[in-house]
Amino acid sequence: PLWSTVRISGLDVDERDRAVARLRGGRTLATFPAEVADAKAQLMAVASRDIAAAFAPIDTWPPDLRVVARPWMTHQSGAKTATGTASATIDLVETILDGREIVVAGQVALAGEASVGGSPVDGVLGVPVVVGPEGWTRVLLDPLP
Repeated sequence: PLWSTVRISGLDVDERDRAVARLRGGRTLATFPAEVADAKAQLMAVASRDIAAAFAPIDTWPPDLRVVARPWMTHQSGAKTATGTASATIDLVETILDGREIVVAGQVALAGEASVGGSPVDGVLGVPVVVGPEGWTRVLLDPLP
């Protein structure tokens, strides 16, 4: 479901700094807790009338606020499958933003990083990969017979 919509590509340090500044759009971490509290209040006001409608404004919010608000609203709605997927996505993003690496099953464009029957694979394939702030860096797959 959600995994098929997650796209990760690497940025160098300067690119990452510029991207974060652009996404924050003048907002700061100091005001973020108040933004989260305001978002929750808005969502609960709408959810008291229509749970499904409460999800609509989330898509209009900045990415960092969406990352907090959508799983919170999903939890409030009682849905559990989406909560699991949302939590896994948050863990993935949090790990990458912390500058750490994580192993995930990803659908990536290979250029010989894996082989099948002794022949390198070129093309898109679902394989376990190491993902970090610079994107995916290596395939963790023993050679296949």
